[in-house]
Amino acid sequence: LGASMFAGGLKVKTQGFDSRVARMNGALLVLASFGLIIPAIYQMSPAVGDDPRRHLSLEIAAILFLVYLSSLVFTLVTHKALLGKAGVKAEKKEAGESAAEDDAVEFGWSRNKALAILAAVTIALAFMSEILTGAVDPAAKSMGLTPLFAGVFLLAVVGNASELINAVRFARADKMDLAIGITVGASTQVALLVAPILVFAGYFLGQDMNLLFTPYEMWAVILAVFITRTLIYDGESTWLEGLMLIAIYFMLGIGFFHLPADVAKGF
Repeated sequence: LGASMFAGGLKVKTQGFDSRVARMNGALLVLASFGLIIPAIYQMSPAVGDDPRRHLSLEIAAILFLVYLSSLVFTLVTHKALLGKAGVKAEKKEAGESAAEDDAVEFGWSRNKALAILAAVTIALAFMSEILTGAVDPAAKSMGLTPLFAGVFLLAVVGNASELINAVRFARADKMDLAIGITVGASTQVALLVAPILVFAGYFLGQDMNLLFTPYEMWAVILAVFITRTLIYDGESTWLEGLMLIAIYFMLGIGFFHLPADVAKGF
């Protein structure tokens, strides 16, 4: 998000986007951070066993997953007009364009073709992710990087390269709504959909997957969510706001780099 705001702000002085969608995504991220705080606080309590800890993560994951499904209903059913077509028409009216032109827009791809391409790309990315994950681990060890730093920063940057490129490209084209959707929307999906699914899968496969993060990871997520929600709340962005997010990212990276390798023990 910081890279897209910075790149777009260098070309367009002040960029606008739909603050309603941005605020909703920000609120969902805040809710997800609560889901991380509760297990961490529970872990810090004395005389905590492994079994209750595992069930706690499972129960919170179920709540997060239900909230995600509810957000889909909100976006696609009950408030579809408010967050979709109506918002586009309002922006076109402000730009002096006819709202009727919105109904005459022709798209190059049909819905079925777009879904087929999306499915094919998803499968290809799944295979590439497996290859990438297997290559990053030995590379990180050879460079003396801790698994925590390699997973949080090295793997995240390389694995999300396509997301980063597209977000920056849309921001440079003054389409910050798409850039916000790619960055903040993707973070919301990870927190409310991917993380709970991993917890469910771990439970059924007998793997120890939970929502227990180290205190540094927990505070990193909380601070990142707080500053992101603060900057997107007004529906406008500048290059300086993007630079601030990039600065926070590097400061957190320095902290993760110097974090001892055994810090995750007990979690």
